Amino acid sequence: MQIRKFALAIVALFIIFSIYPSDASAAPSLQVKINLGFDGKAKYGEGLPITITVENSGDAFSGDIVLDMFESYNLGNGQAIPFEIGAGETKTLQIASSGLSDDYLYSGSNIQLVHFYEGGWEKGKSIDYKGSKNLKANMMDPSSVFYMTLTNSADRLTVLNQLKQSNAQVIHLGQLNNFIFPSEGVAWQMADYIVIDEFVLADLSEVQQNALIDYVSSGGYILVGASENTSAELGLLSQHLPLNLQGVTKNLSPEKISTITGGKLLSQDLTLHDATLTDGGQPLINLDGTLIAAKKSLGSGAIIQTTFSLGDSPLAKDDVYKELIKAVLQPVNTQATNYMYGNNLKDQLVYEIGETNSLFASFKVSTPLMIGIVIIYMLLVGPLLYFILKRKDKREYAWGIIPLIAILTSAGIFGYGAKDRIARPQVQQSSFLYVNEDGSLNGYYAESILSNKGGEFSFTSPNSTSMVAQRNFNSFTGNITNIHENVILEKSSNRSDLTFRDLGYWSVSSFYGETYIPNAGQLASDLKVEASKITGTLTNNFPFALKEVSIWSGSKLIVLGDLKPGEQMQVDKDLGSVMLSPTSNPFINTSGNWGQNTMNQDDLITQRKQSLYSTSKLIEQTGGKPAITALVEENIVPIELKGKKVEMSALNLLIQPFEAETILSGEFTLPATSFMVNVETNSFGKYMEPVENSNFEWYLDDGEYITSWKLPQNLPVEGVKYTQLQIANTDRNSHTIELLNNKTEIYEPIEESRFTVKENILDYINQDGEIIYKLIKDSNNGDPYTRLPEVRIKGEVK
Repeated sequence: MQIRKFALAIVALFIIFSIYPSDASAAPSLQVKINLGFDGKAKYGEGLPITITVENSGDAFSGDIVLDMFESYNLGNGQAIPFEIGAGETKTLQIASSGLSDDYLYSGSNIQLVHFYEGGWEKGKSIDYKGSKNLKANMMDPSSVFYMTLTNSADRLTVLNQLKQSNAQVIHLGQLNNFIFPSEGVAWQMADYIVIDEFVLADLSEVQQNALIDYVSSGGYILVGASENTSAELGLLSQHLPLNLQGVTKNLSPEKISTITGGKLLSQDLTLHDATLTDGGQPLINLDGTLIAAKKSLGSGAIIQTTFSLGDSPLAKDDVYKELIKAVLQPVNTQATNYMYGNNLKDQLVYEIGETNSLFASFKVSTPLMIGIVIIYMLLVGPLLYFILKRKDKREYAWGIIPLIAILTSAGIFGYGAKDRIARPQVQQSSFLYVNEDGSLNGYYAESILSNKGGEFSFTSPNSTSMVAQRNFNSFTGNITNIHENVILEKSSNRSDLTFRDLGYWSVSSFYGETYIPNAGQLASDLKVEASKITGTLTNNFPFALKEVSIWSGSKLIVLGDLKPGEQMQVDKDLGSVMLSPTSNPFINTSGNWGQNTMNQDDLITQRKQSLYSTSKLIEQTGGKPAITALVEENIVPIELKGKKVEMSALNLLIQPFEAETILSGEFTLPATSFMVNVETNSFGKYMEPVENSNFEWYLDDGEYITSWKLPQNLPVEGVKYTQLQIANTDRNSHTIELLNNKTEIYEPIEESRFTVKENILDYINQDGEIIYKLIKDSNNGDPYTRLPEVRIKGEVK
């Protein structure tokens, strides 16, 4: 009877639990779709938006979405995003990534990079879901030039497709379905130009408008056309425009415009708005007092504005219109042309800066102290201990005392030598930062931590400073795909936190990133070059001390001294040449010694300093000008280790391009190092890269390349007579060259190893001060190494 009652109770409980399932069996049922970049395209290693759509047909979910993001072969973070979704809901969110690559494919194309942690990533449970579990996009080369347009009609900006750039990509954002404007500037980073044509930005949220301003501050370019109500349409961006447009319009004839379209004639007059420059605005094209285009620098980028509408017909369909747009965009250098050719810049930071920045001086005890300890130990353990124990008749105690003294002495030596590593974690910071016209700083940094104990270490920074960790590699598989198990990045509205989850005792970990620091200050310079000397004054308007203030001309560093905040110095130095030269690597012959594990702290500082100068040449932000440099030994990159006091070693290189009044008299010679050199090709996919940051040595695939040699900007135009143009082509077996005659518009073949022109030299110098030749690479054996034919000019000033 009892057995029957028990069986009935079990059946009843089974029926109850079947009808009313317990909370333990409840679970979300998620369907996930992920879109990357703009129109599915992403640029290797550069910032982009990631849009995630989640549909939940199960119970509510509360926790984190965690993405394993491979920014490059060496760098990656697990990024955690708090996320909640109710039963039966569909939600879409967008996050900004500071870069992405497809290097995870080396570990298999089906690996899971997207995770949902119910209850949060720290202690929550990973749940399964359906849909996108990877981060896939059409990855484009970093040298690709992206034009993102904001226009109500793509037909108005067809000119962008006619600019004859083989690596150009034009994406009309206004015509994309359900496009979400990014709320962080870094998500726009892959855009080289954002072109705005009568588009109402004011309708966007304040956060989305500020993201566009942040994009410019960090090195982006926005091109804005004229309209009847430009300021009202552009919202917050209108505060940074270079022009005040008037309601009055006027027309310029095709003949007048031909001076900036290479002599080609538009089919009609160009209609312009009257305009004046705003505070900080600089003219780009000014025809006899009529402004055609202007720019205003903002951080390391700029806003470019025209006084004509970008897309009005029939002008927008004119075949010559592209020449006008080229003339407007030509004065600015985009991110794509600044970065290394086809390489990820942050990966280069790992090799060039990271290897030296992650070296910490080994702890040691000085030799005299060690000798003193040994002498005291010998006296104590030997005669003194023997006589004391013999007098007390306790000589058997020596069996315990001697090992105890040895242990205490060893512990004391170890504690004294390692006191810095035991007391607190050590952090080393190395960065190179460019000083912008508005007093802001932008650049790249490396930061390494030597832990004083095991456990979790978390760094925090404003969102204007990105952070990405150096990935750990498994010695057996070569990769770790679950990056979030080692390091997590969390973002709030204005800050980011990077957490190393389980550092080992006395282990070194590194992370890298890009930073923008507003309102930092500047060096005020009043310098003049005359008779191969540079004279004048420099004033430190930064709030921190500057060490080793130097003039960087060519590959030469002229050290001037140190400057306290607000202090001024007199400059009177021999230059060794008649004018300043564009910067080039001053330590090209010493880079092979980097990374050696030296015991000397001074040697480590020297290596870090040299790597900063050399790595800064991986991007060209000096615009072909010389620069003033200085070292700052304070922590000026806004990154802090949360909740812990640290032993900090900071070494920040400031680079400020400058111009000096140049007074020439008599005969002069401009060597090859005086020119700004640029190499381009119209053939997509050609491998081209400078050798060791050299202006004259390149790796080039076989094919045709257009090489331009731009005269120094500080060369006076009036009163100069050029007497000789010489081109030295020492490697005619692997390539030939043809020199452009601007008067005839014909490339003239050059057969000589040392070609010299003594008459009509101006025929070979265009209106932008460039000497251009076509290099035809034909190596026969496939060797890409190329020594560019070098240009030299002689002249005299009357």
